[in-house]
Amino acid sequence: MQLEFATVTWPVPALIGLGLLAALLGYLAGYLDSNFRTAKKITAAEAQAQTKIREAEKKMALAEGGQQDNPGLLRFKKKTRITPLNFDGKNVNKPLTSDEKKR
Repeated sequence: MQLEFATVTWPVPALIGLGLLAALLGYLAGYLDSNFRTAKKITAAEAQAQTKIREAEKKMALAEGGQQDNPGLLRFKKKTRITPLNFDGKNVNKPLTSDEKKR
């Protein structure tokens, strides 16, 4: 397509500038639209994360409240940086007898 200078009412540099201005406005509109959509997605994700955090905290509180300290038969129990051997709920400071080892 050829432009006939006799039919064009605006000079050619003005038409080129107008085209560049239209492209710049399109870029700006797309950029702003993308930012608004991203902001909405971020706020929705943060709200969803907060609800999941609250649910997890509730589950942890329920699990901690129902759990009791049951040492069972034999377990290491840490008290003030010392890890004593705990057998039948009593601290063991001496070697276990053969009968106790069999249990």
